[in-house]
Amino acid sequence: MSLTKLKASIVGIAAILAVTEAGAQEAVPWEGSYGGVYLSGSLFNVEASDFTDTITNDAPPISSIVPAGGLKIGYNFAPRHEDLVLGIELDVNAGLQSSQLIASNPSGTDGVKFDNEITLTSLLARAGIASGDLLMYASGGPVMGSGKYIIRDLNEGSEDCSTIICAETTEDMFGLAFGGGLEWAFKENVTARFELMHYALPSIAAPILNSGTEPVCSNENSAECSAYFKSSSTQMKFVISYRF
Repeated sequence: MSLTKLKASIVGIAAILAVTEAGAQEAVPWEGSYGGVYLSGSLFNVEASDFTDTITNDAPPISSIVPAGGLKIGYNFAPRHEDLVLGIELDVNAGLQSSQLIASNPSGTDGVKFDNEITLTSLLARAGIASGDLLMYASGGPVMGSGKYIIRDLNEGSEDCSTIICAETTEDMFGLAFGGGLEWAFKENVTARFELMHYALPSIAAPILNSGTEPVCSNENSAECSAYFKSSSTQMKFVISYRF
């Protein structure tokens, strides 16, 4: 091949690559708003304790793998020719529920039963690097958990907290969410995302009551007359989003 033909070939290849790159950037406009829905598999952990073992009796942390789901809305910024992508995202995750019985007799009518339910709402910052139709990113931010927790000290099979010892509370908690993922723009305005996120929440307290009204210990020792719940969740999410 002559030098002239070689130069012409190199110029032609460079032109094709430039057109391809421009087309890829045009086909994947990462900047803009989007909304999506997702399904997730969640390892949901609740650790319950009380100072006197009145109700928890040194029970191990309650761990369950549960299905969940949610929605996302957000906005991406692409300040550097589409390769750097920054964004902010609202994520609402519902359906984290678990129930577990630690029985103290073969029939399961006595023991401790845990029931937990929580919804997580996160405001996340995202930062990632885009390469054509792929985006790798990390994200994190504050999370609010709206949770309901109940521990029942079963008595001959009864779960009625008006007749047995229970610790029950419904509260809002603020914690931290962090993780990352990989997003693929497989159609013009549609992306698929695989994401791994961890949610950590602080401990909350619930009074341990007998028959729904009577503390099981004196008011002077209210801290020792409470059960404490600490929650966390690690989730694998599959997200489908539409870019507006």
